[in-house]
Amino acid sequence: SMTFSSLSEAATRIVNQTTGPYNTIQTAVDAASTGDIVEIQDSATYDENVLVSKTITIRGAVGQLPVISPSGGSYAFLMRSSPSCIFNNIKIDMRGRGSVYGFRATGTYPDYVGNGFTITDVEVTNCGASSWPVYLTLSSGTATINGLTISNCTLGGSTSPIRLQSNAWSLSSITIQDCSGGFGVWLDNSKNGQTYDISSIFTFSGTNSFSW
Repeated sequence: SMTFSSLSEAATRIVNQTTGPYNTIQTAVDAASTGDIVEIQDSATYDENVLVSKTITIRGAVGQLPVISPSGGSYAFLMRSSPSCIFNNIKIDMRGRGSVYGFRATGTYPDYVGNGFTITDVEVTNCGASSWPVYLTLSSGTATINGLTISNCTLGGSTSPIRLQSNAWSLSSITIQDCSGGFGVWLDNSKNGQTYDISSIFTFSGTNSFSW
């Protein structure tokens, strides 16, 4: 005799401002279960602060480029409780606002990302003074950034276009374009003395100016 067990398959939660079924990213994230995909199927601008505390994929559909552009609040995406999220094919536009984060997980409990966290083909643009376009702290394991552009950010002070903390990061194809601030790249608390070859990972294009 044979025994068959049913395995739950990942669901795809469709976001579209006009046709739905989800009209905001946050409602789709809230409805999603671990392993699900939140797919944004238009190139609309989403005025949202999205809190993510589960392991899911958030992506723009092929042929689309959704823009997450919050008019208030301090972040576009806040990761909490070490989710192993995947972000793909989205743009974050912070409207020139100051003291904001594109991706935020600063390492103050419980704001971490988890093993397997991944960013591919993402742009963060137009962050103002005292902002962190990308500030991520990894709780354990390895995380990946492959294909990230940070552009047109006038940061000032002691912030940086990208700050990555703790454990092991796999980094490639990161572009810093037309940005200014205190630090160009801030990589700290690396696991086991891990070092990075900045020149092979990062491309600096346009006009960039940093104090350090």
